[in-house]
Amino acid sequence: MLVYKLSKIITMTDREFYKYCRDVGAKARDWKKRFVALLPEVAKRNLHRKYGFASIVDFAGRLGGVGEYTVEVAMQVQKHINDKPALLELLPTVGVHKMRVIATIATKENQELLAKKVQEMSKSALEVWAREIRPRPEILNGATSTNGLNGAQSQLFGGSNEFENFSNMSSVDERIHYSFDVDKDTDFKLRKHKLEIEKDIKRYATWCEVLKKLIDDKEKDKIENIKNTKNNINSDNNKPINRNIPEAIKKKIREKYQGRCGYPGCNKPSTVLHHTKRYAVSPNHENIIPLCSEHHQIVHTGWIKNETDLPEKWLQGLYEGMNKAKEKIDQKVRLYSNYLKPVKHSDSANTS
Repeated sequence: MLVYKLSKIITMTDREFYKYCRDVGAKARDWKKRFVALLPEVAKRNLHRKYGFASIVDFAGRLGGVGEYTVEVAMQVQKHINDKPALLELLPTVGVHKMRVIATIATKENQELLAKKVQEMSKSALEVWAREIRPRPEILNGATSTNGLNGAQSQLFGGSNEFENFSNMSSVDERIHYSFDVDKDTDFKLRKHKLEIEKDIKRYATWCEVLKKLIDDKEKDKIENIKNTKNNINSDNNKPINRNIPEAIKKKIREKYQGRCGYPGCNKPSTVLHHTKRYAVSPNHENIIPLCSEHHQIVHTGWIKNETDLPEKWLQGLYEGMNKAKEKIDQKVRLYSNYLKPVKHSDSANTS
């Protein structure tokens, strides 16, 4: 039990008390998800009226501390997944806000796939994944393709032998709008720097160019700081003693990808250096792709068939069972990274 008397709590160390707070918070979130998942049935039975509540929002607020927005989300999500039992069963555990991400693209055919994805990814990674596949709903047809897949069955492509290749995706140079306030001193320094840039290029400089120049200069300083590194790539030894990536390799990756996520179409800064062959299977530092945290999660759900190819050649699709070793490692990565609770598979309970 997580319930302690005050006398017990005041004797806890800070570490013990923090763990207790964390556990209580986790339990509170779990129970709130369960409560919110009940609201559509409450409305269906008109239970709030029978017990004297003014509305379903009043019922949710007084009994569960749930706001109007969450009540509306719960009702909308229920409408989309009411005939999809694979998703409906997960609603009390994953919550309505996470389920909302994929509710509008869910069908009876793809519900099993979406149920798997909603368990494997965090909400932020799921949002990125859903946004990328939303323009191409044919990927989630749920039919089976048995030809041209080396005997593997695709849960994604509706009988087609054509894979979705990132190199075929249209690339658009999107402009992102920023709006922020600066103090007078920063304003002066920016304008001074802008004038210096315009003097060098002998023309008007946009604020985008000014910011880009500042960032590029910062990156050059970083490269200069590590120029004299003593770590060199040993070409005769492609199996390092440990998994610490040498600084020389990190430098090459930074220069190649300019600090960006290597997933096609992503412009976020990279936060993870990802071994596409899995270090535990192939203990070397070849085939490393920098990824943002969201795409790192997506890749570790088995979403890329030919992961060891260059990112621009990656093929999207879930192909279970093609590499059991990688599949087990990916399960451990998801657990270690604490993305979510583990997905139960009858043939993969042992991840040792």
